Amino acid sequence: MESQASMAPTPRALPYYVAFSQLLGLTVVAMTGAWLGLYRGGIAWESALQFNVHPLCMVIGLVFLQGDALLVYRVFRNEAKRATKILHGLLHVFAFIIALVGLVAVFDYHRKKGYPDLYSLHSWCGILVFVLYFAQWLVGFSFFLFPGASFSLRTRYRPLHIFFGAAIFLLSTLQDPVQHVRARGRPGQHPGPAAGQLRCGCGQFWSQKLRALKETECVPPPRGSGCWTESRGYREHKAVGGTQGPQ
Repeated sequence: MESQASMAPTPRALPYYVAFSQLLGLTVVAMTGAWLGLYRGGIAWESALQFNVHPLCMVIGLVFLQGDALLVYRVFRNEAKRATKILHGLLHVFAFIIALVGLVAVFDYHRKKGYPDLYSLHSWCGILVFVLYFAQWLVGFSFFLFPGASFSLRTRYRPLHIFFGAAIFLLSTLQDPVQHVRARGRPGQHPGPAAGQLRCGCGQFWSQKLRALKETECVPPPRGSGCWTESRGYREHKAVGGTQGPQ
């Protein structure tokens, strides 16, 4: 049975950063829904609008939920360690499932339209990041939660887990600029009036997560807390219609 984590002081500015990040995260999700509803015709699984499931799922799963999972060990730094691990893992599971639905939607859309898969830099980078994220979660689950590695092995692996989590998080933030540059290079591809604000909101949400984490760097978490610092922001802003090209 996990013992109660030793009490650690909470940085004074952390609650404000966390609250602001939640506000920005909900705003990003709402703006994504408005963008898809007002400028892309909405979402549906059995029509040309199936593609729109992809950006919505990625924003909810890999921006909002991933960002919250990133902060679990900071926000609940004084709660029971095992309960914090379970919450952290569950948020990643929900994020993974929702993102998987988004991937299935775009591949199924390509199949119905006869478009090729994985032909662009954005698609290959996205698949790579998604696979790395799943591997990171799987190894972290087996090391830190169930069945759990030995203390010495966890101690040696933890810096690698944190490094690769941060690297995956960084790689995922490059996905939107890659897609944005690609879309701008196509004739007739216009992201829509809401796309710029959406990208701005995603960027601010991401930066607030980093600031919230940075606020706690001067106060080490309780020993053995096993902090994960992975998060992936993967957004796609692309028109849906008869002239749309493959993703």
